[in-house]
Amino acid sequence: MSADKFRAPHAIVFIPYAGGSACSLPAVRLAVQESRPFVGVQYPGRHAACATQAPRSVGEMADHAVACIRAARLTDVTLFGYSLGALVAHEVALRMQDEAACPVRHVVVAACRPPHLFRGSGMSACQGDEAFLTEVARLGGVPRALLRDARRASHFLPVLRADFGVCDRFTYVERGALTLPLTVLGGTRDQLAPLADVTHWRQHTTNAYRERILPGDHFFINQHASAAAALLTLDYVPCCASMEPVP
Repeated sequence: MSADKFRAPHAIVFIPYAGGSACSLPAVRLAVQESRPFVGVQYPGRHAACATQAPRSVGEMADHAVACIRAARLTDVTLFGYSLGALVAHEVALRMQDEAACPVRHVVVAACRPPHLFRGSGMSACQGDEAFLTEVARLGGVPRALLRDARRASHFLPVLRADFGVCDRFTYVERGALTLPLTVLGGTRDQLAPLADVTHWRQHTTNAYRERILPGDHFFINQHASAAAALLTLDYVPCCASMEPVP
């Protein structure tokens, strides 16, 4: 995200999952852009697949996201974090919520356990590249065609390992709850973020809270782009939490 490319006051600011980029979730982006700007955060070194520039922690990822929001002069932001990006979105919101002119109006997190229950998959410990890429492919966030191409896979491998290392090193530190509205999206068959854990996000805000559950596994959102876009672009109306699936 750059200030030169984007200066609209309102935006959905997307913070990607491990191995993702600003261009991930294209179906959701297209659906959202029918009514609102959708801008993805791009971490340093992502295009060049340079692991030496990749953030090494959720905190460093949040540093970059906050800097991008400020550089773009956004005044009305819905943060949308997916999987690892949900932890980053939560951190960004915690940092910005007490500012006199906080630009964040709403936080949407998806496919992620709440911070106090989060645990990495241990994938960064995979010694062999083939075993690691097999696990990445199983999650579904990176196109299998890319992972089957040895040259392209080796190009992105350092950044993938760096991102999953961030997941595996994450340690929760209690810093109080959000004071912003929070919406949580979960998948009915998501083994990385089971619904029994997802529902505990409710303790991370003192403001309005809602849950929406969609059929599917960790990347359930790819099959429900229109439903997700509707939730992201609705003007936030406080409501009771719900575990009912969205059609």
